[in-house]
Amino acid sequence: MSCTNEVIQQCNQSIVDRLPGTAVIICESESMHTFVNDDDNLRHDIGCLPIINPSGLPPHDVLKLKLGACIVILIRNLSLKDICCNGTRYAILNITRRCISARKLNNNGAEDPTAADIFIPRIPRMTSKDFDYPVPFVRMQFPVLVAYYLTISRAQGQTFQNAGLYLPRNVFAHGHTMYVGLSRCGNPNGLHVYSDQMA
Repeated sequence: MSCTNEVIQQCNQSIVDRLPGTAVIICESESMHTFVNDDDNLRHDIGCLPIINPSGLPPHDVLKLKLGACIVILIRNLSLKDICCNGTRYAILNITRRCISARKLNNNGAEDPTAADIFIPRIPRMTSKDFDYPVPFVRMQFPVLVAYYLTISRAQGQTFQNAGLYLPRNVFAHGHTMYVGLSRCGNPNGLHVYSDQMA
C-alpha cells in the first residue's frame, strides 16, 4: 500500500517491467479525448488532458500490461450479478485492441478455477469525478489498473495476512491516516512499513 495514485502507478509499472514477456502498451483513444461539456472544449486546452490522472480513471498512455503474469484490478462495476465489480482482481489472459480476457483471482491471489473467464471491454465514455481537476472530461480506456500496489484508501475494508506500507512522502499530507494502513493486518507481525521520513 502507498499514499497516492502517482506513487502506486510508478511502483506497479516497475513490477510489470520485471515480469517476463513482452509488454503491451494500451493508449487512450484520442477520438474520445474531450471535455464533457462542449463549452469547456472552447475554454480549456484539450492538450492538457493526457497528463491528468484522476482517481477512478486509468492513466492515458502508461497502461502497460503483460500476458499471463500481470495482475489487474477493476475500477468500474461491469456485472454485479457475476461479481465483476470495482475492486475485483484478475490475471490477464489475452489483450486485443477492444477487449481484455481475464481470469478472476481468489482471496489468496491464485486463479479461481470455479470462476468463468471474463471479457473486459474498453469503455467509451469514462467520466472523471476528481475534484482536483474541476472540469469533467471523458476518457476511452480499459477500466483496469495494475494491482500489485494499492492506495491506502482502496485497501480500506480489506484484511491481509501480510502487507507492506511504502511511504516515500508524508502520509498525512494527502488526507490519509496511519490507522487505516496499519490496521489492514490482524497480526502486527505481518505488517512492514518503509518510510524515508517521519510520517
